[in-house]
Amino acid sequence: MTQQGKNLLADALRLPENERADIAALLMDSLEPEEDANAESAWGVEIQKRIEDLQSGRVKALPWADALRLILEDTDDAAPA
Repeated sequence: MTQQGKNLLADALRLPENERADIAALLMDSLEPEEDANAESAWGVEIQKRIEDLQSGRVKALPWADALRLILEDTDDAAPA
């Protein structure tokens, strides 16, 4: 980090928590790539399909505890020994 960055950080850390949070959020937003309208549209279509699959009974939802167990088991299987 440059000296200018270090000075800016030191100044920012002296601000009240709510102002630091606002600055942090704005900085994070500045790092995100521009939104892709096609991706947003595709996600909307995918979300609608998944809702319809659930409502029609084509797929069945799992309780969170069961889903988490399956995720952790899958992660354990993929971890190097």
